Order: sequence, then C-alpha cells, then structure tokens
Amino acid sequence: MFQAPQPQSGQGAEGSTRDNPIVLEGEKISDWRSLIAVLVPITTGGNVPADLSINDWLSSLKLATKYNMGPIRTRAIEAITEKNVSWHNGKMRWGLDYHVKSFLIDGVAGIVNSLLDSTLTLSLSMRELEPFSLKTINKLFWIEKAMRSPDSVYHRSSPNPSPSDCANPISIRIKYFSVKCRKGTCGAPMYPDNLACLTCKHRHNEDETLVVTDWHVHHHIQVPLAEITCKQCSKSIYSKNGERYFQCTTCKEKFHINRHFSVTRVYDLTELVEEAFEEEIKLCY
Repeated sequence: MFQAPQPQSGQGAEGSTRDNPIVLEGEKISDWRSLIAVLVPITTGGNVPADLSINDWLSSLKLATKYNMGPIRTRAIEAITEKNVSWHNGKMRWGLDYHVKSFLIDGVAGIVNSLLDSTLTLSLSMRELEPFSLKTINKLFWIEKAMRSPDSVYHRSSPNPSPSDCANPISIRIKYFSVKCRKGTCGAPMYPDNLACLTCKHRHNEDETLVVTDWHVHHHIQVPLAEITCKQCSKSIYSKNGERYFQCTTCKEKFHINRHFSVTRVYDLTELVEEAFEEEIKLCY
C-alpha cells in the first residue's frame, strides 16, 4: 500500500498522517478490528485471543482473502473449521465467496442432506437459498435428484467428455450387485455366487461399489464385465484365471466379458459435489 505511486500534492503520501489516511472502499471498521485482533499476535509471535467469535474469524477470512494475507487466511480457515459450524448454507456461501473447498463441500453436502431428509428434522426453507444464483440452486437440486434416483439424471453417451461436463464424468461409481443379464428374456441379476471373485474367491457384499472408466449409455448405463474388477486381486470377478466367457447363473447364456451390461450408478455425495461444482472448486486454494 505504502509503495503505490502517490499523487503530487501538499498532503504527502496516503497513510502518512491522520488527516490523510489510506482509504479502502467497501470495508467495515468492525472487519478491520477483527483482522487486527488476529494479525498482531500472529506477526509478533503472540497468542490469538481465545474469545474471538465466528464473525471475527469470518471478517478476518474475508479481508485476508481479498488482500492475499496467506497466514491469516489459513489460520481463519482452521479456526472456523474447529468451531464445527452446522449452518450449511452459510458454509456454502463462505466456500463460494472465499474459495475454500472444505467449506463448499461441507455446505453443499449439508444442504443436499436436508433436501433428502424425509423426516424434515434438518428442515431447509427456500428463503435460505434466496442469496444463491439460479445456477447454484440448479446444481443443488441436480445432486439431490442424483442421490435420490441415480438413473434419473442425464448422461451423454461418450465416456470421454470434456472436463467441464459435470453431468457426464470420465469415471463413475457402480454397485457390484447391480449387473443385469443382457438377454432380453432374462434380465436377472448376473453375478458369481455370493459375489465371490472367480479367481481369488474374495467376496464382495451387496452394497459394495467400485469406480469404472469404460462405460457408455444405451438406454441405460452399461459397463463391460471385464471392467468389474475384484478389490483383492484386481482381476475381473467374472473371469476365472483369464477365461473370456461368463455364463449367466439364471438363463445359462454365455457372454464374452468384453460385452457391456446394464448397471446402476451410485453416488458418493462428496464425489457428486466435486462433479457438480467443478468450476467453483478450481478457484479454491
């Protein structure tokens, strides 16, 4: 601030006297008081006051982000995190305004859980969403819809979309148990006995999931059997010692393990938030 070029006048440099202060437009005195309460101890080796409120820390975070005060910003984020705030729409707003990934993810996840909560114990009013843009609100309801009904969200066919396409990521999560026989008259769940890998015999439970990258959409999301790998030995659970065919346990039809089969996509909420808010998260630091 003091090194900035100064206008030629008889008053001297801004900040050199009480009559000629440095003018910072759009800031509140209370915000600066909160920042100074943090700034002075950190820069002089003292202790930050233990009684600072969440608003004090938010003011410090706001100014530290705006004026690139790295250590103050880091300390403010830590302090706000330690307070374990449950105000989800506030957390999301702080994450968006101050580019803090953990606040953004926690806030969005909290709002989505409120939307999903059928008991209404988490209750979320529309007024709480009013400060946010229509784009942000659309993303919240897209995530809620994907969590409630995974097959209802839109996906394009290409398994290699652009990184900005939040509706169609390069990798997706599916359930081992969700594979269905592709024979028209069958359609039964198709998996080895008790989901045991045919090579190493490791068993996967019905709720267990895996991430796949080779997939496409043809009426439903489809994945080749070869891509559905064991978490123990990393081989396809449908291929015993490298065999290329698997027989449906219901209709006895044999299929090459490179054939694609319908599966159900499932979501990890954090992954879904990162997918929908990819652009905003790129701005976080």
